[in-house]
Amino acid sequence: MIKRIQKSASKLLAALLLITGFSADASVKSYLKNSDGVSFTLNKGLMKIFVRSSDIIEVKYTMFDRFQSKESLVVNNKWLNPPNFTVADAGQNIIINTASLKIAVNKATNAIIYMDKKGMVITAEDKAENKTMKPATIAGISTYNCTSQFISPKNEALYGLGCHPEDSLSINYKGRNQEMLIKYMTGAIPVLLSTNGYGLLWDNYSASNFYGAEAGNTKFKYTSESGKEVDYY
Repeated sequence: MIKRIQKSASKLLAALLLITGFSADASVKSYLKNSDGVSFTLNKGLMKIFVRSSDIIEVKYTMFDRFQSKESLVVNNKWLNPPNFTVADAGQNIIINTASLKIAVNKATNAIIYMDKKGMVITAEDKAENKTMKPATIAGISTYNCTSQFISPKNEALYGLGCHPEDSLSINYKGRNQEMLIKYMTGAIPVLLSTNGYGLLWDNYSASNFYGAEAGNTKFKYTSESGKEVDYY
C-alpha cells in the first residue's frame, strides 16, 4: 500500500512539473570538464557551457535528460579546435577561465556572469529567471516556450534584431519590446549588440519576442514560442 502511494505521489509530482514547466534557477549537483566545455547536472535538467573560442561561449539548457543532436541551421562553424581553458571550484561559484574571459556559474541558481580578465562584468544572466522552459500549445502541438533573461545596466543601449521598417520607434531596444517574426518588409535576426561590448545570438527558429523593458528597464529577455532547449551564444 505504501509503495502504491509513493508511486502515485511520484507520478503526480512529475505531472505537476510538466504543467508548470522548469525554471533554470536550479542548483548545480555536479559538473564535468570536457574537451569543448563544461557539462552541468542540475536538480532541474542539464546545462552545458561550450568554450567555442577564447571569447565565444555557447550555453545550452534543457529540462530533459539529453540535448538535441541536430545541427544548427545558422551556425556552420564546426569548432574543431577548442581553446585552452581551466575550471575551478570557488565556493559559491564554478569558475571557467579562458585567455579572454572569466565565467562564473552560481552553484545555487546556475546563473552565469561573464567578466573580462580584470573581473569587470560584461553581462550577466538574471539570478532568478535566467533560463526557463514552460509548457505551451502552438498550432495544436504541445511544446515549450524557451526564455533567457539578462541583467541590463541603465546606461546600456541595445541594437540589432534585424530590419523592422514598419516600426517607427527607436533602433535602441533598451526599454522597448520587439516581435521577432518574418513578415512583409521585415527581417527578424536574433542577434543583439550591446554598447557594453558584447553580442548575443539566440539559436532558435520559431516565432520569438524580445522584451527590453523588464523590471523597470533593468533586465531584458528573449522568448521563443517553441523549443526543447535554450541555446544562445
